Amino acid sequence: MPRNLSPETRALDAQRATAWNKQHTRRIALSLNIHTDAALIAHLEQQPSIQGYIKQLIKSDMEAKNMLTGTIHSEKGFAICDPAYTLAPETFRATCSPNEYKSGEYKLNGSAFAFTACDDGAYRTVIVDSGSLGIVPLELCDHPDFEKNKSLCFIIEQPGDTAYIFSNDCAIFVLPDGEKHIFYI
Repeated sequence: MPRNLSPETRALDAQRATAWNKQHTRRIALSLNIHTDAALIAHLEQQPSIQGYIKQLIKSDMEAKNMLTGTIHSEKGFAICDPAYTLAPETFRATCSPNEYKSGEYKLNGSAFAFTACDDGAYRTVIVDSGSLGIVPLELCDHPDFEKNKSLCFIIEQPGDTAYIFSNDCAIFVLPDGEKHIFYI
């Protein structure tokens, strides 16, 4: 930061940084006992970046557990449900069938949607009939019966980015406002 900034400018910059951090980051603290965790502390302190090291360990663990993660963007909001209720049948088959309906993220008309394989049934307020639970941006919802099918979906009318994590036993969605929804599958 340049030294010739006025105190008012520095204060304004600090306020902006605080506001940005509040909106875009989450602080997670870890307390280690200096006696019983001394080896852990010494190992962490040898790392060039403790944060980077911990993030890489978490990512490696998620990969080892075959977890799928990503972020879906929408200008309108999202439908969390069976993608067969949101996408026109021919679109759903053309996009997912060549991939044998495997869990993952798919591109369609410049946007992305994602789903994970699961059993048919009810998950919270969402009904699944095609063996998949996913997240679809509302702008991709072109199923001719989508208005009727909305009652089978969890609709989020928040534009922005929604993060997802699919594991063997659950689907987690973190909405643009930070609210988290877990569907056990």
